[in-house]
Amino acid sequence: MLRVDTPETPTSNFVEIKWREYSFFTHYHLDHILGLLNFQPVYQRDQKINFYGPLSGDKTCEEVLKKLFNDPYHPIALTDLPSRQDFKTMAGGEQLSFTTNEEEDKPVIVETIALNHPGGALGYKVTYQEKSFAYITDVVLGDAKGRSEILKFIKHVDLMVTDTTYSNEDYVKMPMKRSWGHSSWEEAVELVKAAEVKRLVLFHLDPNKDDRELDRILREGKKAFTGLEILREEDTVELET
Repeated sequence: MLRVDTPETPTSNFVEIKWREYSFFTHYHLDHILGLLNFQPVYQRDQKINFYGPLSGDKTCEEVLKKLFNDPYHPIALTDLPSRQDFKTMAGGEQLSFTTNEEEDKPVIVETIALNHPGGALGYKVTYQEKSFAYITDVVLGDAKGRSEILKFIKHVDLMVTDTTYSNEDYVKMPMKRSWGHSSWEEAVELVKAAEVKRLVLFHLDPNKDDRELDRILREGKKAFTGLEILREEDTVELET
């Protein structure tokens, strides 16, 4: 199992890859790590979990996650739980690969990119059996330099899941939102069209937008990019290999 972030529903945001647990974090804001407290593999004996994430200031991935499993947030330390854990702090531009089992000769390749978000964040691209998936969230796509780098990073991927908290209309009503570390669905559509991405999944949507508003965004978005989808709670998106 390859998982990116653990929001309040820790069963979401994963790519199923056999039985090993690989857990990647884009950053450590609470809406991206809070579900780790209910993440069942950390409570299972003989379960090996590989954690990956960026620096947070001068704190490593290991230091940040161990702080979450400690007073005043949690009664039991992460190291006192029965699972076995390994930690690696990553930076933008790094790459790693692993195989899903001893018989598998085609590795899973994970690449990273630094994202423009308050405090910093990482985006991930996963390639497996000639299929690719990009997870680009909590990012300002309106930043020209960052947009150019992301465009190259996601070029021709089969599926991209991205943060579209706002709309361009939201920016007009409240311009300061442009600096809050998120993007609009219109910016995402422009980006994937330029990068020739096959499918775009919108998520990390403003919780103040009701179903009627999301349906409107879906209709307008599909007019601009037919491969657009909106990810709702408990949805599954399949990418066949």
